[in-house]
Amino acid sequence: MPPVGGPTQPMPAAGEPTVPMPAAVPPGGPVPPVPPVGPGGPGGPGGPGGPVGPDGVPPEPWYRRPGAIAGIIAAILAIILLIILLFWVTGDDGDEVATDDSTTTVVSSTSVPVTTVPESTVPVTTVPVTTAPATTAPPTTAPPTTAPPTTAPPTTTPPTTAPPTTTPPTTVPPTVPADATPYGILAANPDQFGTLVSLIDRVGLDADLNTPGASITILAPVDSAFEGLDLAAMSDDDVRALLLHHVVDSSLDTATLFAQSGELDTLNGPVVIDATARTISGATVVFPDLSATGDPNGFVQGIDQVLLP
Repeated sequence: MPPVGGPTQPMPAAGEPTVPMPAAVPPGGPVPPVPPVGPGGPGGPGGPGGPVGPDGVPPEPWYRRPGAIAGIIAAILAIILLIILLFWVTGDDGDEVATDDSTTTVVSSTSVPVTTVPESTVPVTTVPVTTAPATTAPPTTAPPTTAPPTTAPPTTTPPTTAPPTTTPPTTVPPTVPADATPYGILAANPDQFGTLVSLIDRVGLDADLNTPGASITILAPVDSAFEGLDLAAMSDDDVRALLLHHVVDSSLDTATLFAQSGELDTLNGPVVIDATARTISGATVVFPDLSATGDPNGFVQGIDQVLLP
């Protein structure tokens, strides 16, 4: 502290050179001399404007003074000790855990109080284990594969039907008596013309067929040609008309008969001659040219169908 009554000088800041305090100037005394400026620059020791001691030597900087160096060394040592202490406290061997059957003890290098918890005071919660029953899938039973019985369709053999025959049952040619009339030839062969002769006799047409001096041709159906006709149900007039449809008023052998095509007149309407097919209204001549030399004369042409008027 400066003497009482002297001027107060500010304290130098940290890092600034220390300037010695001037001596107290008695009131009204002479002004002390200003210290010379060293050769150094301003603010540096010995610099222009830098402070110097009374003997003209610049003062030592603060970090070269013994008190400052001791403070730095003490701070460094304190930091090193603190680091060592931290490593010792938090190192791998700092804590130890000891466990036995009854208690759990935590040992620490710090001064933490050890709390021993008896095993009996810890509540033990037993969770029941529920085992789901095993689910057994029902066996899959495939339906039996039953092949439908294979039934072979019955073999149907078509009935053997003989084609209808157009030949008369009796193939023996009719007999032609000498000097017979056309009606006489029919009457002489009942096996071939028996039905026709019975119809002629039924209606009395035999007298007309035996008129002397006439020449006639009888288109005579054989017995098999009348099958299917209900002759008993026919009246005499119908039978007579049917028979006259088979009589031609002229003498015709087959050569003359089939030399023409077209209609041929009978005593009851025309019949149709087909020279190419050699048919008469569809009927075939099965016993041709039975020649009658009696009186009346002419021919009998045996046919396989009845000619309907």
